[in-house]
Amino acid sequence: MVKYGLLDTVQLARDAIVDNTKEGLLVVDTEYNVLYANPALYELYPEILALNDEKEKAGLRELFSQPENVYESNGVYCEIRISSLYEGKKLHGYMAWIFDMTFINNYTNEILLLKDEAEKANHAKTAFLANMSHEIRTPMNAILGFSELILQQDNPKITQEYASDIKRSAKNLLHIINEVLDVSKIEAGKNEIVLEKYYTQSLLEDVSMVIAHQANEKGLQYIADVDKELPYQLRGGLGEIREIMINVLNNAVKYTKKGSITLKVSCKERNENYVVIHFSVIDTGIGMKKADADKLFEKFSQFDTKANRNVEGTGLGMSIVKGLVEQMGGRIYVDSEYGKGTTITVELEQEIADGRPIGEVDFCMENMQEKNSEKEFVTSAKILVVDDNETNLK
Repeated sequence: MVKYGLLDTVQLARDAIVDNTKEGLLVVDTEYNVLYANPALYELYPEILALNDEKEKAGLRELFSQPENVYESNGVYCEIRISSLYEGKKLHGYMAWIFDMTFINNYTNEILLLKDEAEKANHAKTAFLANMSHEIRTPMNAILGFSELILQQDNPKITQEYASDIKRSAKNLLHIINEVLDVSKIEAGKNEIVLEKYYTQSLLEDVSMVIAHQANEKGLQYIADVDKELPYQLRGGLGEIREIMINVLNNAVKYTKKGSITLKVSCKERNENYVVIHFSVIDTGIGMKKADADKLFEKFSQFDTKANRNVEGTGLGMSIVKGLVEQMGGRIYVDSEYGKGTTITVELEQEIADGRPIGEVDFCMENMQEKNSEKEFVTSAKILVVDDNETNLK
């Protein structure tokens, strides 16, 4: 038979593969009579020996009625995949491949266990950071308070300089502590956004006062380009929006050595109840390469470290911004040209509380300072201070 080529080599190869594969193969006709079972099937599905009994055929029908099935037998986890066998349009029977998934099942369980341990560790880290930041902020506030008291006294010039340095350093450290806490709260999903009504103009004036002062100290021009059609009053996460704007503007001031910082605010999509606000921060700074723009929102990262080695910061500000924007259902995107500047745009949907337009607003720093200085002061008052910390009482 070999001499005259009567053996079908291809058929022999197919039979060898089917017989020797580690996956079980089961073939039945349309009446669920077992026509073929390879050796591996008897190991993976030993119940096959009794499947020709009428009682067991009901189990076969159930088995073949689902395109995919998973079962466990004697500690072995198997996945069964079913396919129909046709010749032309005529159905001749069914075929089931049975795969040993024990290793994958054990691996999955191990991954789930590691995931659970990682989540517990993350919750522990979050709790630690929250407690640590609270414990650190108490003495930091005391340092700030006592340095302020020293600055109010008539002390020698060198003492005043030292007290001023202490106060500035303490404020920077307190800012870092708050950033770390913000990141941990966002990661743990513990940051709750409180919706409240706010006046659009007041928010923009508040932010502009802070940034205009910082820009002026660096010799930069601050420009506020505000759409006069912005709603007079909105409802949303005021604290989060303020933090987003301050962080993005702070970042622009950090990386801009000359030129200007522009805050452009406009409303795009609007109906009776909601409006999509665009906050764009445009700077004339060093700009970013495409690879650096992709890393902008990573934690503890700073791009172009050689060129920016004198820039201070933890690298958390923009990560916090992205987390807050996403939590509020908004979008943030970057457009930058290396050496020419960067534009960062935030889109947020806000509820309209008062739809009247704010009209023309003058964000000149001198006018804002004059407006904010119109306050009443009490010359004497009795104050009750309650605290369990002796330093705070002082």
